[in-house]
Amino acid sequence: MDGVIVDTINYVASELSHYLNREVKPDEVAHNLGKIDNIGQIFEEHGERLLCSLDPFELAADSINSIVREHDVYIISARFHVHYESTLQWLKKHGINVDKVIFTEGKGKSDICIENGIDVFIEDSAKNALELADHGIKVILYSTEYNASIQRENIIRCDDWPCILEAIKRELLCAPGQSWQK
Repeated sequence: MDGVIVDTINYVASELSHYLNREVKPDEVAHNLGKIDNIGQIFEEHGERLLCSLDPFELAADSINSIVREHDVYIISARFHVHYESTLQWLKKHGINVDKVIFTEGKGKSDICIENGIDVFIEDSAKNALELADHGIKVILYSTEYNASIQRENIIRCDDWPCILEAIKRELLCAPGQSWQK
């Protein structure tokens, strides 16, 4: 969700830089948020605003809603359960319809994908993308500065939601065992 549907990663990095009086880079937010000083207190006091005050990326809501008409769509997020209701309200406010919302509370996403039969995952985190691909899950990697170095089998890069929609269509047209990458 964060970094794929909404630009939370850059926003949180900017806000944390202000709170902590030091530069916090998007990579630190995306991959090491739990190691940032006072992060629990900051999210306890400001989490709802940090996570639910931005609008979705351009075409994200329309794209997700077009996918959900033909496929099961789950949001699997590293967010913590304390922000579950405000996240559901944010999704509703922006007209984003999905079948299920699951929070991992900072844990990996592969097991949840396997348990739920998910075979294609849209992700921005390099660490998560690699883990998902290692488990045979095809990953559409939403391109960012903090995942720029990732290139490998079972991962296709996209810069925007029209590209994501095209990648999903390509995946669905591929015969089993056939490569889905360009």
